[in-house]
Amino acid sequence: MDQKNEPMGSTEGERAQKSKSGIPDVPIPAGPYINTPEAACYLRLSLGTLANLVSARRIPFAKAGRRRVFKKTDLDEYLEKSYKPAVSISV
Repeated sequence: MDQKNEPMGSTEGERAQKSKSGIPDVPIPAGPYINTPEAACYLRLSLGTLANLVSARRIPFAKAGRRRVFKKTDLDEYLEKSYKPAVSISV
């Protein structure tokens, strides 16, 4: 198997096509749990940005063997907490 273009530490199940923005282009399954590339795609983040957020414990995850697993509801909560409403300007 040729692994020259793969990042160090990536596993077969976690390899994904990336768009030019670095965001993985993977389908999101209907179930409540998703893997790392699916979570990055769901949040529209690069894998590196997601890894930084996980490392800073800003996004919860579980380990399934050597792989991280995310709950979609936890990702939705992260988005809600990060949401910045628009400021209305009176004229």
